[in-house]
Amino acid sequence: MKSSSLSLSQNLFADDEEGDEQLLFSDAQDDSDDDPQVQTKAPWKVLVVDDDSDVHQITRLTLRAFSFEGRGLELHSVYSGEDARKTLSGEHNFAVVLLDVVMESDDAGLQVVNYIRNELKDHNIRIIIRTGQPGLAPADKVYIEYDINDYIAKTELTANKLSWAVLGALRSYRDIVAAQELQLQLHQAEQDRHTAQAASKAKSQFLAHMSHEIRTPLNGVIGMLELLNQTELNEEQSYLTGIIDKSAHSLLNVVNDILDFKKIEAGKLALDEIRFSPQEMIDDARATFYASVHKNKQTLKTHISDNIPAFLIGDEIRIKQILINLIGNAIKFTPENGVISVDLDGYTEPHSQRYFFEMTVSDTGIGITEEQIQNLFSPFSQADTSTTREFGGTGLGLDISRQLAEMMGGGIKLTSKVGEGSTFSVSLKLGVEAHDSDLQNLSVDRSDISTSSLNILVAEDDPTNQKVIRAMLTRLGHEVEIVDTGAMVEGALQKQTFDLVMMDYHMPEMDGIEATKLLRSKEQYQDLQVVALTAATSTEERDNCLSAGMNDFLSKPYTLDALSKVLAKAMNK
Repeated sequence: MKSSSLSLSQNLFADDEEGDEQLLFSDAQDDSDDDPQVQTKAPWKVLVVDDDSDVHQITRLTLRAFSFEGRGLELHSVYSGEDARKTLSGEHNFAVVLLDVVMESDDAGLQVVNYIRNELKDHNIRIIIRTGQPGLAPADKVYIEYDINDYIAKTELTANKLSWAVLGALRSYRDIVAAQELQLQLHQAEQDRHTAQAASKAKSQFLAHMSHEIRTPLNGVIGMLELLNQTELNEEQSYLTGIIDKSAHSLLNVVNDILDFKKIEAGKLALDEIRFSPQEMIDDARATFYASVHKNKQTLKTHISDNIPAFLIGDEIRIKQILINLIGNAIKFTPENGVISVDLDGYTEPHSQRYFFEMTVSDTGIGITEEQIQNLFSPFSQADTSTTREFGGTGLGLDISRQLAEMMGGGIKLTSKVGEGSTFSVSLKLGVEAHDSDLQNLSVDRSDISTSSLNILVAEDDPTNQKVIRAMLTRLGHEVEIVDTGAMVEGALQKQTFDLVMMDYHMPEMDGIEATKLLRSKEQYQDLQVVALTAATSTEERDNCLSAGMNDFLSKPYTLDALSKVLAKAMNK
């Protein structure tokens, strides 16, 4: 027989000897003035399951002013295990269930526990058993056999014990939900990371494909133009081919800027550490802009300080890229009869093998305002929109130069005055060896390089590029045999002896990588020189070439000079 609600109420509201356990409200009046402070947060939802209406009333009175973390309680009352299951099947956001055991059956409450844990698979809800007949459901048995969180005999229940039980349950529920939310956030972050990686990979593949698709026809245009310019042309023809050549190289610069920007953005741009001559670098830059300076009636001055060693160690290609970009901008924004000055200086850091290298490019051009300088090194930015319309460009060059300089331990500074000109100062940390004479001895002696007539096999699928490479190699005095795919290389080698093989990276049926791997798997081709012809610019694809067994690579579009140097390097190893 169930205990009366009177005994429960006597325990809940009984005073102890010191008056510590008193009724939370001194009278039973339901005055609005006695309502607890209005809560600003959503209340905790608690389901009270008991077949005694007095228990529900007493529970509401006891927990009326309860608050945890600024949130009150929202009590829902049901009077049987069956009603509890119906309520729980429709709502899954209860934090606590205050559950009687003996209701429509002796184990009705325990059936609700099994329903919550086993059918709903809800292990978040905190379940507090409150029973007036502990003999029918002993605490030790219930704790062992049922997944509950607390067990209280109604005969021992006080207001404080009930509040403490609910408080402990809510703390546990809060921690479980927080842990689950954190787990969801971590899972979402992992999914986002995988999605970002997949997107980055897809973007890289797209850029590599676009690079190949753009550079391949550009190789035909630039290569044929170079060959055409070496023929006898009249003044008008020279003028027209000059325009075509300039347009082709402008397009190539746009492609290079975009690819470099994306590589830097993705953190995939690797820097080389090679020995180079600052004097040769500045001479090459001067030669690059000779025609532009002459045409614009400008003056290009260059000066190298005596502090500069004969050789430094760093990524010559990227350093030259920064220098070329700054000189190109200076020429672009300097009017006729203007002056562009390039100065190289630096010093060795004390007690270090690092060299503090400085490049300064000054001009007497249009200058830049302070406001325009703020955004000048941002991607896709130029001084203003009129600059883009008048002078062109992607607006990526300076941002790429800045990021390259920072990757080399330095940076770029700009001072400028409108109408008087600008000065860009680049600082880089490079390597230097103790004795320049040692570097001089280790440098390549070009006088020993021989590129006498070679018999060269070329694997290239693009008809235009076949014509370009044949014409260039013939111009250099070599014999040429061309096949359309990597699958035909071995057959050609079996019919004839070749000094060197040049293979396109991307070809149908069998690409240059697979063809090279096949050759390297056979003893008779171990020492054969293989050079990749690639429109790819990524470090990954270049590494693939070397890993497959290729000796070197030549990037499209290539020039006669670049082709000649690669051949010389390959045949003198």
